[in-house]
Order: sequence, then structure tokens, then C-alpha cells
Amino acid sequence: MIARGRAALTLALALALLAVAGCDARWRLEGKVRDAEGAPLADVEVRASCLPNLALRSDAEGRFAARELGSIDEDCRFDLERAGYEGALINAAGACAEWHSIFIGGCARVVLDVVLRPTP
Repeated sequence: MIARGRAALTLALALALLAVAGCDARWRLEGKVRDAEGAPLADVEVRASCLPNLALRSDAEGRFAARELGSIDEDCRFDLERAGYEGALINAAGACAEWHSIFIGGCARVVLDVVLRPTP
């Protein structure tokens, strides 16, 4: 009976930890998009293979950001597109600025610095 109570308590604590971690503002995606001359690009659509509900657009300064995403898997890919420009596909593993501990895993903060070139 005591073992069952301990197991239930352990499970409850683990679920509470996951709930708190999922709200951690450190888990984020941020970036900037520029053209080949270095000028910021607005209205670039940013999507992630691992976050199907995420849909961001860069602002007038070429910046975009999202917080409280949860851990981002290293295999996640970010697709950036704008009409008149060649798209970019970037893997999270190469853009992770802060990795989580072994216990949680994944990337806590992805930072993208992207240059899009005009379509020929």
C-alpha cells in the first residue's frame, strides 16, 4: 500500500514538473531575416515541422519570435518563405543556442539568422 502511494506521488510530481517546464519562457524561437544586401525582410512566413500550429511572420525589422513552445527536438526543421525569394530550410540542431539537460532533452532556445536571396 505504501509503495502504491509513493508511485502515485512520484507520478504526480513528474506531471507537475512537465506542466511547469512546458510554460517556461526560455523555450523559444527567435530570429531575423535579411536579404542578400543585409536589409531586413518583412512578411517572411516561418513554420516548424515539429510545431504544426506555429505560424509566424517577420516584422518590418525582419524579426520574429515565439515563447513558451516547449522543448524543440533537434530534428525539427524551420521553413522560411516569402514570395519572390528562394526559401530556406534550417535544422534546429544547427541553430540551437541553448540545450536542455539530459533529463528534459531537446533545445530550449533556437536562434535563426537567415539570408533569403531573390528568385532568379
